[in-house]
Amino acid sequence: MNSIINECDRDKSANRGQLYSVDSEPLANVYYEETENCFMIHILEQYADCIPSEAFLVSKTKEENDAVYRLSLNSISLNHGMYDYSLWIGHRVRLPEKSSNIRKDLRIPLNIEVVLNAYSIRMEVKARIRNISAGGMSFVSETRLPTGLKFSVILPNDDGGFSIDAEIVNQIPTTTDNILGYGCKWISLDAMTETKIRQFVFKNERHHNQRTNRY
Repeated sequence: MNSIINECDRDKSANRGQLYSVDSEPLANVYYEETENCFMIHILEQYADCIPSEAFLVSKTKEENDAVYRLSLNSISLNHGMYDYSLWIGHRVRLPEKSSNIRKDLRIPLNIEVVLNAYSIRMEVKARIRNISAGGMSFVSETRLPTGLKFSVILPNDDGGFSIDAEIVNQIPTTTDNILGYGCKWISLDAMTETKIRQFVFKNERHHNQRTNRY
């Protein structure tokens, strides 16, 4: 799905957020109100036809410690009186305890150094992440690693970092001698870890867009 970003900045009293598809593609900036049982979401009418029945709502905060909600979405009305916004209702969707993400998700360029803990070969491997998504990541390293190797890596966040397990699925050629590239997928994700990785991806996606003046 193509990214559809609107400038939704008229009513400063409402909560601001951004909708992403389940594949982590940005959809639209929105206003919303949270009630006890649901979210009331205001979306510019011109983008209403492109909103799927299920999406992630990322709540933007000044502290940038974003909250992520997976919602089922239903349109209530068009042109309901708030300028040219349509009104949608969103109900939380319970994430499965285990996920089998593959790398169809939106990939965000990244350049951070990490240490991979490969317990099966009793090694700590220095690596540099090149891009990341909610389904996996690619990295480069001077160490030769086999396809199928499972490891853990700590990704930094506002709480100091969180550990996630991954498996190397392929090797990626590089143009630099003695530097090897790898693609991997996340494994054994529970609901809490999946939420954290999506928070990490969404936050870095926003920072990347700010650097490139995409929006």
